Amino acid sequence: MMLGPLRNWIDNQSIRLALLSPIKGGLFDFFLGALVPLAMPPLGAWPILFFIFPALLMRLQRIQRWQNVALTAWLFGFGQFFIGLYWIGFAFLVEPDLFLWALPLAITFLPAGLAVFPMLAALLWFLFFADKPRFAIRALGLVLCLVLASWLRSNILTGLPWNLYGMSALSWLPLAQSARLWGVHGLSLLMLCFAMLPLFIRHERKLAVFLSLGFLLIIWDGHTRLKTYEPEKTADLMVRIVQPAIPQKEKWIPENRLGIIRTHLELTGQPAEVPIDLVVWPETALPALLYRDIWLREQITDILPDGAYLVTGGLRRETLVKATDIRPGEERAVPAEEVTPEAERPWQSFNSVFVISPEGDVEDFYDKHHLVPFGEYLPQQQLLEFLGLEQLTRLRGGFTAGEEPRTLALGKLGKSFSPLICYEVIFPGRVVGDFRPDFLITVTNDGWFGKSAGPWQHLEMARMRTIEEGLPIIRSANTGVSAVFDALGRQHALMPLMQRGVLDVSLPPAVDETPYARYGDMIFFLMFFGVAGLVYRARRASA
Repeated sequence: MMLGPLRNWIDNQSIRLALLSPIKGGLFDFFLGALVPLAMPPLGAWPILFFIFPALLMRLQRIQRWQNVALTAWLFGFGQFFIGLYWIGFAFLVEPDLFLWALPLAITFLPAGLAVFPMLAALLWFLFFADKPRFAIRALGLVLCLVLASWLRSNILTGLPWNLYGMSALSWLPLAQSARLWGVHGLSLLMLCFAMLPLFIRHERKLAVFLSLGFLLIIWDGHTRLKTYEPEKTADLMVRIVQPAIPQKEKWIPENRLGIIRTHLELTGQPAEVPIDLVVWPETALPALLYRDIWLREQITDILPDGAYLVTGGLRRETLVKATDIRPGEERAVPAEEVTPEAERPWQSFNSVFVISPEGDVEDFYDKHHLVPFGEYLPQQQLLEFLGLEQLTRLRGGFTAGEEPRTLALGKLGKSFSPLICYEVIFPGRVVGDFRPDFLITVTNDGWFGKSAGPWQHLEMARMRTIEEGLPIIRSANTGVSAVFDALGRQHALMPLMQRGVLDVSLPPAVDETPYARYGDMIFFLMFFGVAGLVYRARRASA
């Protein structure tokens, strides 16, 4: 009795969406896509998915021409990425005299390019599923195509897995716990299947019941996991996270160098209620080559808590010269540094993380291996620099990528961690080094993006990695958001944007290695092909 009015309302809305004029329809498609980021943190209005994707399907299934399908899906994608990534424009305001001209291009061309992925998904759906009489085939076919396009967006070229559909599950932590099994891509598949429930209630009641029971089972499993696994706070490692809150506009002005160093030292040396074992500074914390500056490291060790290690982001440079060279008139080979003065040698720069011992020694380092295009390097760097272009960091020659993720040891503390620098934390399944560490550390400088949604979205991706890997994470951000999450994604400490200070927190323990940490996206693909197999079977049965 109660389903009758719902079915009639859905049918009426489907007709209304089909009768929209081209202009009104295009605006509606853009608006529909613009709602997608609202379903994800920091707003987290995930129930809005039950409107977005049924409405998209109702729009697409009434279209007869592939060109109109492509345009509808592209406008949907453009709205999604234009609103979800608007904050990128803030980076071009840090030095507006140099980069303001590029702001309109960045906030339109990038969303326009990313919108190609949902457009390709819709074309694939139109080719294989649009003309099938059974509704379940059309609905699940669209879900499969969108999720496949989302996975491709995360992996091809340099990859940009920002605001994946599965991130909407983080708005309700019990719902997100299943990421330990199939990762964020598996969550994307589940969330889009759940989003079709209103239409399944209208057209596929048995499937609606099955999905509802599955949804309840996942919620029950997540609640049980959060309730039964209550790791006590451990005093094995006390961490101090430093958030200096230095505006990006001021960071690299030479006159500010000593003041920035003083800020880090003063925050690090604040009294603590309990002994501190580890201090963490953010990405490129100091405008200095810390690993080469013995005096600076002496100042740091003087202020570090007794016996504490420092993990910090910083710049690293290597010269690019041959190992040996021949002096004119001499037969013997001599080291190149004796031939070419350092100021005249070519060099390459790395965005790095250093482990500084209590004695001030650089015990180990890691070079960022996944760089930000147009932020840390330019494609075809030499050619574009010759044409007068430069990346946002304005580093001549751009940064050089490191080799691969690594796990670093904390010597006398008997602990290990995998470092992640800024952008690297957004890539699922690619955050752990050569062996499983005790925890993750991510250092970042989101000062480029001001008071926007960008730093909060970035924070939530770090939270997703904890659930996937079963590892706690320490996040130190220059201007925020600094935080600690345990291995189930629960917040243990947080310092918001633009606030200067320290967080002293006991590091939560890791949990057993999760299925996703062990198998990566394999379980997701098993789910994907399982659903695809059901759709194929239904398609043949209805043929």
